Amino acid sequence: MKKIYFSCLFFIFIQSFSEIIDSTNYKLILKFTPQHLIIRNLRFEIEYLIGKKNHAVVVSPNFYGGFGKSNFDNTSNDKILGFGVDVFYKNFIYKISPDEVQTLKIYFSPGLHFHKINAEIFDKGYFENQNEFGQKVIEYGYHEFEQNIQKTAISFSFGLNYHVLKRVIVEPYFGLIRKFSSIESNDLKDLNERYTENMWDYGYKGFTPRLGFHVGLILF
Repeated sequence: MKKIYFSCLFFIFIQSFSEIIDSTNYKLILKFTPQHLIIRNLRFEIEYLIGKKNHAVVVSPNFYGGFGKSNFDNTSNDKILGFGVDVFYKNFIYKISPDEVQTLKIYFSPGLHFHKINAEIFDKGYFENQNEFGQKVIEYGYHEFEQNIQKTAISFSFGLNYHVLKRVIVEPYFGLIRKFSSIESNDLKDLNERYTENMWDYGYKGFTPRLGFHVGLILF
């Protein structure tokens, strides 16, 4: 009960701060998150300011593609393919404009995340095959196994929205994310340990920090 009470007080607090922010003359921003390229993830953000422009809705498409390696087997060279979408609400709680070009805003942002990733893993193991008579047999050897990861998460972040130029935005952020993942495989080889060990792995479960930055361009 106390947690709900303090959460309500915090929300009222940030709402009251948001009223002091002046409106701006833009509504749509396109952002890119470069650090996600490390995990073969091409990630964009489309941000739309609403109301008095003290609030925003953000939709972020994600695309996975390339070759990866799981720490479970450093010799592997897996094919990674997938997609995802993140949705955020942003509340700008403070703003300062030292001149006509530079503007610094602080925001609070809860988010929801949904991603599906497929890893094709060439490795030794048992697998099902058809012999020359069309019968299903179990064989052992090198085979291309398939791992399907479904990842959902919730996050809470704070960030700095800094207008470097009239149309360029740099946005560092930090927060906490709780990841929930499920892993499936149609093969006989157990793949549940792959891509689950480190915080940045696709199938990791648990709390991790959410750190990074966006580079954005004001469209209009």
